[in-house]
Amino acid sequence: MITSLLKLAHGPIYAKRIDVLSSLIVENLTSGDKVLDIGCGFGALGKAVMSHQNCPRGVIVRGLEKKRRGGEAIEVIEYKGGPLPFSDKEFDVVVLADVLHHERDEDLLLTEAARITRRILIVKDHKPEGLFGYWRVCFLDWAANSPHAVECLYSYPYEGGAAELFSQAQFDTAHRAGLH
Repeated sequence: MITSLLKLAHGPIYAKRIDVLSSLIVENLTSGDKVLDIGCGFGALGKAVMSHQNCPRGVIVRGLEKKRRGGEAIEVIEYKGGPLPFSDKEFDVVVLADVLHHERDEDLLLTEAARITRRILIVKDHKPEGLFGYWRVCFLDWAANSPHAVECLYSYPYEGGAAELFSQAQFDTAHRAGLH
C-alpha cells in the first residue's frame, strides 16, 4: 500500500525528469559515445537517452549502482564503494543525476567521475527553493529512494555549496541548465 502511494506521488515527477534530462544529455553526445550513468537505479534515464529521437548513432549507456535492483533497462554494474572500477578516461560522458546528495564523500565521487571521463561530466542535483522547498525535496527524495533502500542524507548542495564542491574538486562549471 505505502509503496503504491509512493509511486503515485513520485511517478509524474520522475517521468518529466527522465524526459528533460535525456534531452539535455543527448544534446552533448556524438556518434559512438560511451556513457556511464552513476547511480542509475533501474536504468530508465540511460534507456531514454539511447531511444531518444535525437540520440546520435552508436551511443551506448551503461549504469553503475551500489545494488542491482533486477529488471534493469540497461547493463548495470554493481559497485560497492571506493575508487570506481574503470580505467582513466574510459567513458566519453559520465552522468551523476540526483546522486551527489546521497554520497557521504562527494569529493571522492566527483574526482573519480572526472578521472573516468574523457569529455564531459554532467552533474544534476536537487536545488530546493522557496519556503517549503527543502521539505518538498526531502519528501520526494524519500519517496523515490526508500522502496530501494537507498540512503537519503537530505543534504542538497545549494548554488554556493555546489560551486564550492566543484572548485575543491578542480572543476569548471561550463553550463547551467534550469533544472531543480
